[in-house]
Amino acid sequence: MKKLFFIAALAVAGMASANTSEIKDVNAENAKEKTILVESKNQQGVTQTLKVTFKPYNWVTIVAPCGAVFYLDYNDYATTDEFWDDVHHFAEIKCS
Repeated sequence: MKKLFFIAALAVAGMASANTSEIKDVNAENAKEKTILVESKNQQGVTQTLKVTFKPYNWVTIVAPCGAVFYLDYNDYATTDEFWDDVHHFAEIKCS
């Protein structure tokens, strides 16, 4: 009987906490491109302003069949075929 009450109490506590939970997108701030202005002077003393844009990373975790883990940035590839070619290539290297 004690086990039944314990299970019921856990179920009620689980339901109560599930209704009050909130999902936050942690990567929302990192998803935007970041742009900074960089000023530089050359040897003649001329000041140039450069606009530098940093694109966000989209790291994908790959687990090879032998258990090796490596990461690839999905933004570095124009097509999914290029991405999967590299996945197979690196998995072959890691597992040999």
